[in-house]
Amino acid sequence: DATLLDMPGAGRVLDVQPTGLGTVVPVLVRVFEGERVIAAGTVKVRVEQQQHVVVCGRSLRRGDIVAKDGVLVEDRWVAPGARYLSESSVIGNVVKNRLEPGQVFVEGDVEAALLVKRGDIVNLACLSGSIVMNTKARALTQGREGEVIEFVSLRNAKSRVTAKVIAP
Repeated sequence: DATLLDMPGAGRVLDVQPTGLGTVVPVLVRVFEGERVIAAGTVKVRVEQQQHVVVCGRSLRRGDIVAKDGVLVEDRWVAPGARYLSESSVIGNVVKNRLEPGQVFVEGDVEAALLVKRGDIVNLACLSGSIVMNTKARALTQGREGEVIEFVSLRNAKSRVTAKVIAP
């Protein structure tokens, strides 16, 4: 690659065409002098883009809740195509796998925290227009914010209901 890339371009036409996709992209390079091709070859180019990313500020283990003081927002050169998380989508969520300081948060690194655990007794509120009916119930499964899970009434063990989890 060095011979092709070190060739002087002054007074010549360079034709550069990517021939693939990915982090390392093969690129066809042709050097024209007048109408004649004087050199041609394929080189591999590492493609990166500068982007705001959220970076782990300290070691985090599986199950840790990400706090604002545990992350940094930096401009970094990163590979295109990866799904980098925003600060708002990281803070308050639970780490799924161990993360080291300096590691960029990507999709799949965190998940919503469990707000309700199996067996928790919670207050269920049923809203109908301007009327709210409250009752206590026991969670039959665990739930994260926005999930619909099943509960059993404390007043009648045969009465089961589903409800959306909105808070612990």
